Amino acid sequence: MDAKHTPGPWTMNDFGEIYGPDGRQILVSGVALPCGDHSKAGETMANGQLFFAALAMLEALKAVEWSRGDGMTINRYCPICRQEKRSGHSPKCQLGNALRAARGEK
Repeated sequence: MDAKHTPGPWTMNDFGEIYGPDGRQILVSGVALPCGDHSKAGETMANGQLFFAALAMLEALKAVEWSRGDGMTINRYCPICRQEKRSGHSPKCQLGNALRAARGEK
């Protein structure tokens, strides 16, 4: 499945606003930012940092998804559920489930 998210690299300014490579601000569905409520400034910045890190975390998960094996490309397996790539992740695999969620799959 092709990515539906804004491609990277992303940048974040001092206010926690995140921008894509085209300079446009990245908006996140279902997230309300506090307006004028400075008591939540630290939480808002922490949320922004987590969103900002999401793209890097996705790439890291994809890099390790089938990273284990015996040196033969055909026998690669997941380091979490130990399932071979050809059979896919086990239903309870945290890595497989996180990647499916990031791709918008069920």
